[in-house]
Amino acid sequence: MKIETALKVSAGLVVVVMSLVATIPYLLEVRVQSAMADLTVVGQRERDFLALRNLLRDAETGQLGYVVAGKEEYLRPYYAALDLLPVAIGELRGKTLNDAERASFKQLERAIEVRLASLEQTVRTRRERGFDAAQALVSTYAGGSDKAQIETLRTLTAQQVASNAERRKELRQLAINSARFAAHLGLAATLANIAALAATLLAANSALRRRHQAERSARNAAEALELSVQLTSVRNEQLAGGTELMHALDLAESVDESSIIISRYFGRLLPKLSGSLYLYRNSRDILERKAQWGAEKDDCGTLELLDCWGLRKGGQHFAEGEHALQCRHCDQSHVASPRLCLPLVAQGDVIGCITVVGQELSGEVGAQRKQWIVQLAEQVALALSNVQLRLKLRQQSVIDPLTELYNRRYMDEVLKREQLRANRRQSPLSVILLDLDHFKRVNDTYGHDTGDLLLRKVGEVLRNSIRAVDVACRFGGEELVVILPDCDLAAAVQRAEAIRAAVAGIDIRAKGQLVTVTASIGVATSSGQSDEADALMRCADAALYTAKQSGRNRVVSALSTEAPNGVTAAAERLESPQPRQAEQAES
Repeated sequence: MKIETALKVSAGLVVVVMSLVATIPYLLEVRVQSAMADLTVVGQRERDFLALRNLLRDAETGQLGYVVAGKEEYLRPYYAALDLLPVAIGELRGKTLNDAERASFKQLERAIEVRLASLEQTVRTRRERGFDAAQALVSTYAGGSDKAQIETLRTLTAQQVASNAERRKELRQLAINSARFAAHLGLAATLANIAALAATLLAANSALRRRHQAERSARNAAEALELSVQLTSVRNEQLAGGTELMHALDLAESVDESSIIISRYFGRLLPKLSGSLYLYRNSRDILERKAQWGAEKDDCGTLELLDCWGLRKGGQHFAEGEHALQCRHCDQSHVASPRLCLPLVAQGDVIGCITVVGQELSGEVGAQRKQWIVQLAEQVALALSNVQLRLKLRQQSVIDPLTELYNRRYMDEVLKREQLRANRRQSPLSVILLDLDHFKRVNDTYGHDTGDLLLRKVGEVLRNSIRAVDVACRFGGEELVVILPDCDLAAAVQRAEAIRAAVAGIDIRAKGQLVTVTASIGVATSSGQSDEADALMRCADAALYTAKQSGRNRVVSALSTEAPNGVTAAAERLESPQPRQAEQAES
């Protein structure tokens, strides 16, 4: 017999048997459903009574806390309970099943109203008359009405709970009896269907095969779920690490420090991937690699805009395989490795790019990882933009815009700091004070634009003539200052002479004429025993005054008779070369 025929015969027998017993199970089902519905209502009433008791307890707790502490915030549970009690009472009123329960519940409602009125009076007394009056009222209630109210509520609630328990017991017994009847009926139906099962044995093989297939599908689903859990765990770790990265970047003080932070966090968050961070130079013509992480070191040190497809497109570029569109900065020996290039865009401006390379960028997991890297790159771009903005604002606050030297405020801070450091180390600290000769005449003759150009040229001379530890500042007008830590008087005078000669070599053309400038320079040195930076500046200013009075275009060190306490006195004045003819004529 074919499987289809056996199934038809067995199905026919089952239909006949089940038709005979269909009426009784139907009636039984109605009975069980009714019992279960009632049991559900009873269970809900029990939960509602529990909620009602909790609300009353919250109201009493809030009232008691307010009476003791007198703080309005302690009344929050009290007012919350007052708002929810009408709802809870309404829910219970709608679930009463008979007249006895309704009568008992009305008594409970009245008891609750009396109890709430007592609590409200206590709260009002505490608010209007203070703690002593409220305590006296509570003590009065505790001796009489409160105790009676609580006892009444407890008794009525216990009656309701007992009624619910009795009803639940009856409904459970009804369900048990119905289940027993259903079991007997099911046994009879089973015996009747045994004959039909024989016809289904031939179809068991097919059913088993389908079951095995379902099991395989279940295993595949379990593996997919496990993979999803792993991805979720990794995602959570990435989110936490990304948050830490953004917080660290918010605290960074420079672009170099930000690059180090990015390198370390990317190396930790992407342990199996390599990459580089590129940022534009100030000239905006080329990008420099500021950070690198991972095992593969195939990116070049610098790249131009057209070297990266991501920068060309202004968006992410992913290349995988030998036939993919590869960037020029990619090492040709690593073209088989998947690579992701991400421009760093902040407020519509491209500030750099990030490259990420590694096999983990492939497949479904790689797609999710790429999506997260793109999101992280967007946050990094904004953070780097903020760092650059902070640096720009900080630089604007301490840099003189005309000469690009440090301004007077920064000079005062550095001079005080270096003076204290020199005192601690017992090391010399020198100051060069430079003033351009007859600068007002240049402005009056050739205009302020020419004067500004000369000041810029002098500022450039100072920047090119000092050490990395020296600080060149614009003191004001045409007066410039150079602070030289760990520099004695002889070395400072030698440095000043080189600056004087470089300034004298400046010439520009204005109105068809050759314009030159000379400088008078005063030098002073602290011996490391004075704690006053102003004394050092006064000494240098005195030396500058002597240079002016001695014919200009020369370097004069501080004389012993003019040196304040702690400032090295040097009875030495360097003989400077003769001024130019134009300077002699002006003198």
